[in-house]
Amino acid sequence: MSELGSLVPFLPVLFLAAIGAGLIAGLLGAGGGIVIVPILYYVMGGMEVADAVRMHTAVGTSLAVIIATSSSSVYSHYRQKAVDVAVLRDWGPLLIGGAILGTVLARILSADLLTLVFGLFALLFAVQMGLDAQFQSRSSRLPTGSLKCFLVGGNGLISALLGIGGGMIGVTTLMYYGYSIHRAIATAAGFGLLISLPGAAGFMIAGWGEPGRLAGSLGFVNTGLFLSVAPLTVLSAPAGASLAHRFDRTSLRRIFAVLMGIIAIQMITDVLL
Repeated sequence: MSELGSLVPFLPVLFLAAIGAGLIAGLLGAGGGIVIVPILYYVMGGMEVADAVRMHTAVGTSLAVIIATSSSSVYSHYRQKAVDVAVLRDWGPLLIGGAILGTVLARILSADLLTLVFGLFALLFAVQMGLDAQFQSRSSRLPTGSLKCFLVGGNGLISALLGIGGGMIGVTTLMYYGYSIHRAIATAAGFGLLISLPGAAGFMIAGWGEPGRLAGSLGFVNTGLFLSVAPLTVLSAPAGASLAHRFDRTSLRRIFAVLMGIIAIQMITDVLL
């Protein structure tokens, strides 16, 4: 196992990533995992953590961080009376069930395939962010029946599988069904909490006893990486949530999209080449 002391040179990068992830979680409803996962992936590469467990540990640790980030973010939005608590209650079981299935699927996938899937999703996310796509409302009624199971459960599955907070799919879905951008972001912040709790637990169980993990790991969740990132995401998420209600996000979205696109392409090429 790699020693946690080798983490020290990477702490400045982790601290910056943590602040950025917290701001993005509050500002854009993206959960922060879309930033945290690739940063952890490359940091562990620099620490020479085994490739077979590196991506799974990045995803599992990101989900643990999102528990803290989403809690802070959704509380800040709730104080501004922007969270639809009724939707969280109604959609919660499907989000949790989907997250559990996502952790099972992640355990089955190889490290390379999981990295490739994340890279492709991150590239799609970057394109959507860069275009600043605004989805106009098509319906004033939330989905029901099989469509609801597919959209909500699918969000939980994909988000847990990739270590993200469910914001990209959640915000888009809520806006399609008539929510304002601010109310959609606030409510989607709650999705992150509902997804990350069972997701992180699932990755702990899935990676228990797996060889080659970084020292201080509980399954596929590493405590050293978690403690390096989580506190700053919690501190910065309320600032992002506050800005979300009074800040024009277009320029920030496009800058972030370019950076995310570069990272996504690098992850994809790492696997393919």
